[in-house]
Amino acid sequence: MTVADGQIEFVGRQNGYGKVVVVRHNENLTTLYAHQSRFAHKLEKGAFVSRGDTIGYVGSTGMTTGNNLHYEVRLDNDPIDPLEFGTLYAGNEQVINGID
Repeated sequence: MTVADGQIEFVGRQNGYGKVVVVRHNENLTTLYAHQSRFAHKLEKGAFVSRGDTIGYVGSTGMTTGNNLHYEVRLDNDPIDPLEFGTLYAGNEQVINGID
């Protein structure tokens, strides 16, 4: 499930990540979900999703040794640790609540 409202920026395969979905939440904040077994029905680039919408299913695609979900938060296209970053906002909406 997606962590916040956004627009699908990418749906497909990416090298070692296997099946990937990238959701853009604002101009500099995205989340990436990788190693999925399959994507949600009718999920396509440009579609709008709401927080909690199913976008894919856990799997073992790409370079992985078993079922898992690789999840990234990216700020200006650089992966960040949301737990070290604190609370992330997209516009005025709290997106991710980390540890301050």
